[in-house]
Amino acid sequence: MKLSKSALEEKLGTATRFKMHGRSYLLAHSSNFQPTSPDAMELFQIFDNDDEEVIVNGRKLLFYRGQCHGPERIRGFFHRGVNVLLERNGSLYIPKRADDKDLYPSCHEFSVGEHAKVGESYEAAAARGVKEELGVQIAKTGLRLIRQMPVVDEQQEEQVKYFLLRFKGGRIKPSSEVESGSWMSVKEIKKNITSLNFRADHFPVFREFIGSGYVK
Repeated sequence: MKLSKSALEEKLGTATRFKMHGRSYLLAHSSNFQPTSPDAMELFQIFDNDDEEVIVNGRKLLFYRGQCHGPERIRGFFHRGVNVLLERNGSLYIPKRADDKDLYPSCHEFSVGEHAKVGESYEAAAARGVKEELGVQIAKTGLRLIRQMPVVDEQQEEQVKYFLLRFKGGRIKPSSEVESGSWMSVKEIKKNITSLNFRADHFPVFREFIGSGYVK
């Protein structure tokens, strides 16, 4: 999607400030944006509904994270994210999110969930996320794509790729973003899936995966 600054401002419906970011990117934010935490200042590259880069006046568009999450977020634009399920001998590693997360605190989720950094591929983001969140170094070639789809709810609009990773061993060392984590058999997950308190935005793909026969 290609837009002029004025066309973007019209879509946003608010006065907009623009700032060049490096040689290829343009940061745009509403003039009344007031970040509430350092995390809110993280930069997201922005994509359209077809997962194509949004280009404004010849530059790739960036928003602050704080403008992309929550019910007051900018709507109609997407950032990218990845989710990875670790499988080992028929069991899946299921973590519980820390209670201070801005989205879905204290919910169970995929083994790893990560936003893509500016200019980063889905696969690179997934490998980095496994390293940062679980302390495990992996090769991108070990990732098996489960599904790609946009996720739209009251909290976000995100283009997401979901991966399966056959875990070959090593010590898992969860980051501070995780309250706890454990290996659960698919049978156990199926039995307790309604009470698992899995984050709502990625639950449909998780439930589909559990019933798909990928893991017995």
